[in-house]
Amino acid sequence: MRNSRYLDEWAGLDEAWAHERVGQALFFEGAESTWERLKPRLVRQLLCEATAQADCTCRSCQTPLDRHPDWRRLTPATRVHIDKEQIVEMTEWAETRPLWSPRKLVVIDPADKLSRVAESHLLKHLEEPPAYLVYALWSSTPDQVLPTIHSRCQHWRLAFSPGDRPAGWSLNILQQKDQMTLDNVLWAARYARERYRSTGRAEWLRFWEALADVHRTLAANGNPDLALGRLYPVWPEGAP
Repeated sequence: MRNSRYLDEWAGLDEAWAHERVGQALFFEGAESTWERLKPRLVRQLLCEATAQADCTCRSCQTPLDRHPDWRRLTPATRVHIDKEQIVEMTEWAETRPLWSPRKLVVIDPADKLSRVAESHLLKHLEEPPAYLVYALWSSTPDQVLPTIHSRCQHWRLAFSPGDRPAGWSLNILQQKDQMTLDNVLWAARYARERYRSTGRAEWLRFWEALADVHRTLAANGNPDLALGRLYPVWPEGAP
């Protein structure tokens, strides 16, 4: 991760802006209710042509967001995924400079709905976006998003409590087929992410990536045998 910090509503991001420490690819992790409160002000701040204050009267701040030409919001085209075609269309739109604002903005929410093909296409553009382009991704289940996307983003955790792991939970319960549930895989992915961040060991990164794929496999077909087969070859040495 480039960085990872907690955001208490708006204060933390406001401070980062003041010191010019806001990146071009922002990943927000947290509850949907918190994100929905933050998003309109985030969009206004990024598109503002003047002071970016609440009482600003510039053209961008006075124009309804659904009519502003310099931002796009990507949501699932179907009930399932944000697909490759949406990413291709967005990147074509992003090739031209903004019409009004100092930058163009792409909001992807929820980012965990990106298809794997869409994620691969997005990665290419996250590596070297035009200087005027900013990405803002959000997810309440960030462990379902490819770690390579996380690694290209400045990471913000919206202030909320996701709850503690269930009592008695341990990583090795995933070796039992009847415990191969979506919730347990999600907890395992969070555990693998924590271990990778604290140790920097590549095997935890591989395990985290595998768990993200397993979560999608289970959601699609519910087959625990396929899930176990994917995890066994990448199980980190010495993992509980």
